[in-house]
Amino acid sequence: MPAGFGDADAVKAALVDADFPAAKDELVRYAEASGADEPTIKALRAMPPVDYRNMDEVLRSADFDVKAREQHAQ
Repeated sequence: MPAGFGDADAVKAALVDADFPAAKDELVRYAEASGADEPTIKALRAMPPVDYRNMDEVLRSADFDVKAREQHAQ
């Protein structure tokens, strides 16, 4: 993945103990409670509002470009 384009490891770390299946909003709240950085939270918020069965589905749906756009805007 090119530099500046999101971080799957940050998503994994934020959701390491999350229970699946989980709705998008539950995952966002979990990441917030675990202290994830704002770009990671925004990448999760940009996901479609569906239930996610596992971390792989989250990683396929997370909008890492949101993080990239913010980093390039600064």
